[in-house]
Amino acid sequence: MSTNNPKSKAVSLFLLLLVVILGSVLTYISVTSKSKIVSNNAGTEGIAEDVTKDWKTYANTFFNYELKYPEKFTPVNIADGASGSALPNSHVVAFIDKETPPVGSITIQVFQPRPTYPTTLIKSQGVFGNLSYEKYSRTKSDTYLFVSEDKKRYVEILVDYNPNIDYKDVFDQILSTFRFVPVATKVQGQTDLIVPRAKSDTEEVSTKATKYSFFYTPSFVKTINSTADVYYIDFTLSSGANLSISIPFIGEANMFDKKPTIKIIDNSNFKDKIYRIKDNDSENTYRYVTGYSEDPNICGFDDDSYFACADGDALLGEGENGGAFSISCIASSATSLKGCDDFIKDLDIKVSDINL
Repeated sequence: MSTNNPKSKAVSLFLLLLVVILGSVLTYISVTSKSKIVSNNAGTEGIAEDVTKDWKTYANTFFNYELKYPEKFTPVNIADGASGSALPNSHVVAFIDKETPPVGSITIQVFQPRPTYPTTLIKSQGVFGNLSYEKYSRTKSDTYLFVSEDKKRYVEILVDYNPNIDYKDVFDQILSTFRFVPVATKVQGQTDLIVPRAKSDTEEVSTKATKYSFFYTPSFVKTINSTADVYYIDFTLSSGANLSISIPFIGEANMFDKKPTIKIIDNSNFKDKIYRIKDNDSENTYRYVTGYSEDPNICGFDDDSYFACADGDALLGEGENGGAFSISCIASSATSLKGCDDFIKDLDIKVSDINL
């Protein structure tokens, strides 16, 4: 016989309700916890740490490019325009681990025209950031070629992993920071000559020197030719002409018995007009001078034997930047001669005293 107990039914319903409530609470806690974990992970997942953010920056302001490198690396300037068609002042620079050398190196130089590479190298292409490159591979070194947007700068980066291939990842990180910097203003080429002064009576050796800084448009210059003469600088221009400057130089005044072939060169950097005059003694040689005049009183002619005169040199500038510079151009064609004229139009010279 069965009996109905109202109190027993109430207890059972209460226990069932309690189980349902506890289950709901536990489910909510579980879902909420998972949501928090997913939410927290979503903020970091897929975001790689920028290991280069605290690195130093190497900037070449001449050819307007830059890259970053780790603290333990040091940039070492090797030479200017060291090989092949490398441009003057391309500032060949190597990045070397200063703590535990040798571990390989990164070497950079700039070329114009485009360099060529042996067909035996393995060629590939890739992209660092938004900048594409060509890659020429050897066993333990790679050559990367980056081309500027205007196709006027070919930056070659030679990455040598030898003898420590483990540095490849670091070098790849350095390369990933390479970029061309927009040219905001005209970039000048600069070449300096350091001329020691004679020692004073109280000195055992000279401690002073005069620094002559020549500023010009780099695209006009193909190479800067080496010379043992500290008073002399020699350029092979992009036009094919050869232009040389001697400093300081005081030559005899030029006298002309007939009207010479002249051209006035406009150069706002200097007070006096510059005249290009053909050298009477050479078919292809021209000189750039100041002080041209056909006035016999200015020239000091005693008779009519001469037609005109000019300074023996180009007297450029006044005061601390004054000086007499013998400037000559050897050009075999009108095109190459124009290269000399263009160089002179943009030429600026600064003179300063320095300590040795």
